[in-house]
Amino acid sequence: TDVIEVLRNRYDKFTKSMSVTRGKVHEYLGMVLDFNRIGKVKIDMTSFVDKMIAEMPDEMFGEAATPAASYLFSINKDCEKLSEEKSSIF
Repeated sequence: TDVIEVLRNRYDKFTKSMSVTRGKVHEYLGMVLDFNRIGKVKIDMTSFVDKMIAEMPDEMFGEAATPAASYLFSINKDCEKLSEEKSSIF
């Protein structure tokens, strides 16, 4: 449709990897989005959670005050800086 073409032209200029899925049930980022009931959406992550649990090690040790990685706030002073235009986005 026209809306899809507008989105594709705006956001898929470089990668050309945008896909379009039609229908009432979609899978996205580990979620199953079910639009079969008018005015409602059912979000199911059961299979994602089952897979995550199956892939966990049998033994887990250690503690963490936060789920964030220890390097989350580390700064690489040698990296290339963003342009003024791009940095203004953030």
